[in-house]
Amino acid sequence: MDKTFTFKRPLWTRLVNAPGKLASIFGSAQSSINVKALMAKASKRTGLNDFGSDTFREGLNVLVDSINRESRLHTIGRIGISGMLVNSLEVRLKAQHWVKEHPEVLDEQIEKPFIIVGLPRTGTTILSFLLDMDPENRSLVHWQAQDPVPPPELASMNEDPRIMEAAKKLKMLNRVLPNFRAIHPIEATMPTECIELFSHEFKQPMYSMFGVVHSYVEWFKQTDMESAYRYHKFLLQILQSRVPTQTWSLKAPLHLWLLDVVEKVYPDARVIITHRDLQKVIPSVCSLVKAFRSCFSDRIDTSDIGDEIMTRFKRGVEKAMEYEDGPGNLEIYHLQYNDFIKDPVNAVSKIYENFGLEPRPLHKKNMEAWMKFNPKNKHGKHSYSLSDYGLTSPQVKDTFKEYAARYNIPLEDKG
Repeated sequence: MDKTFTFKRPLWTRLVNAPGKLASIFGSAQSSINVKALMAKASKRTGLNDFGSDTFREGLNVLVDSINRESRLHTIGRIGISGMLVNSLEVRLKAQHWVKEHPEVLDEQIEKPFIIVGLPRTGTTILSFLLDMDPENRSLVHWQAQDPVPPPELASMNEDPRIMEAAKKLKMLNRVLPNFRAIHPIEATMPTECIELFSHEFKQPMYSMFGVVHSYVEWFKQTDMESAYRYHKFLLQILQSRVPTQTWSLKAPLHLWLLDVVEKVYPDARVIITHRDLQKVIPSVCSLVKAFRSCFSDRIDTSDIGDEIMTRFKRGVEKAMEYEDGPGNLEIYHLQYNDFIKDPVNAVSKIYENFGLEPRPLHKKNMEAWMKFNPKNKHGKHSYSLSDYGLTSPQVKDTFKEYAARYNIPLEDKG
């Protein structure tokens, strides 16, 4: 049966958003998100008031201002974004309180993490799942990224009530955006992008997934990201303080832009960069952004999305190439998407061998089983086109020709 689909808002979401639309038609402005109110709500819900270092404040202020002026959030979007921001502030409060009570967590060592890097839609998610199949690796899973404090206990980690809470929120996302998992598989206990931990510093480009925040994105391009990576490490230290962890397996496309900062905070990281034909990557990511923005905003400009993704990704690959041409010392392995998809288990084995590790038989069996029960398009086929976003194949080829030539990235067929 053909499971190809396009996104359409469910009727119930359109009904909820209707009063806000009527208000805008008749000139009534919807209430703005207020930073002081967000912080007060987080304090009230936790009973705490120490947010730790002030490094988060500028990002939060710039983000909220950008959302209020540019995003045109509808009712559900405003509720959703406000909830996310409050949750991030709650994590800061709880983390600061926890480290006061348990200062020994700062002695935790994060050694030789795997860090999967590559543009979105280049196989990073599947690769993160397969590395997670190694009993000696630990991934940052969705529920722990959302609510890391107090840290899970080894004896009860798999029955932690926060798993159910995260699952409920994901169920709501699926109600707002049916069939979303066909684009991006996500479950409460699945590995997730580790830059979710940057959200608690409010230095996180993924906010642009939820609405137009151009001024925030411009600010983000210039900001010093070291504090975000330090906070990222701080939360990993908390998480592993009660669950002994030999090796973290982390992944996020953003690291591609920031390999120099990765090296400052994780100098012994083992980095894996994935590569894929940008003619496939660009429209797929554009479709993902369009889908997310439809959950939160009435401002959906597909040409704007196309230009935004092209510009951002061009800078990302340029930054990565600049790092490799410079004095950087990170150990990097390059993986072609086509080779990975053709034989995922063999590809992971080669990654291990490159870093001087021996793939374990149990890990191989786990990967084979996972691939068997998670075939491509398990949740439906994701369809997209460059032309949907005002882009053309020659334009993409020309923009990324240096990158494609440097890493010998093969073109994919149109099937």
